[in-house]
Amino acid sequence: MQDEFSAKLREFRSRSGMSQNALAQRVNVDASYINRIEKSERIPTRNIILEIAEILLLQDHERDDLLLSAGYAPELAEKVDLTSPAFRLMAEIWTDEEADPEDQETRIIEILRRRRGSKGDMPS
Repeated sequence: MQDEFSAKLREFRSRSGMSQNALAQRVNVDASYINRIEKSERIPTRNIILEIAEILLLQDHERDDLLLSAGYAPELAEKVDLTSPAFRLMAEIWTDEEADPEDQETRIIEILRRRRGSKGDMPS
């Protein structure tokens, strides 16, 4: 897991064209800390990862992928009410091993559309 996180961070940082030193300055940590992270010697806190993701202008799915690879819950999971009936229904659909994957996706999208439509924030 740590190697996967380090590789992802290195990839995202390189893609942004930012050096380890520049990233360290922006995050307000020592450059050797970023180096140790990328060598799989350290795992930063969740807040440091969120700050790095913001600095590197990562998309939401990239940020969540980085968090997951470090062993942290993705941002979306922090915002989801796991006890809501809609979530339980989606989980039931998604974990149905006998269901067709396309049908599962279609059913879940329909649930999301209905929920958003009932809140008035998704056009028909």
